[in-house]
Amino acid sequence: MEERESLMGRIEALDAATGRLRLDASMEALMSLPLTVQQLRATAVVITGNGDTTAQRIAEVLNVSLATVSGIVDRLVAHGVVERVPDDRDRRARRLVATDRGREIIQSLMVEADGFRRAAVERLDIEDLRALVQGLEALMRVAFASGVTAPHAE
Repeated sequence: MEERESLMGRIEALDAATGRLRLDASMEALMSLPLTVQQLRATAVVITGNGDTTAQRIAEVLNVSLATVSGIVDRLVAHGVVERVPDDRDRRARRLVATDRGREIIQSLMVEADGFRRAAVERLDIEDLRALVQGLEALMRVAFASGVTAPHAE
């Protein structure tokens, strides 16, 4: 059992180191965006709202005033990240919808965060690459032991 505990400890340490690298990559991607953190958060609220987001909803989620949200939304519209659309149920109201550009910005954060991993994997020699695949497949077998089939790529 000592070897298992030692190996588990190494896995946890390596996972933490990988998480730090991923965080660094995320922060670099975040800093290169033309939006503030508050604007990104508002964009995320709009995207997860699937076309049913209002300024009121953003204010609730971000815990800010409607006046603050108004300024945030104005800047997001100016950046082409969000658009205001008429509400079919209430002509006086406006819904907020993410544009393709808005979705691309959020997606770019996720893609950039994992870019370091692909670059590192590409540098592995073939024996280490095989070992990595074997380990990940073993992890998937255990994770999906409940009957769900693991994805298989050829």
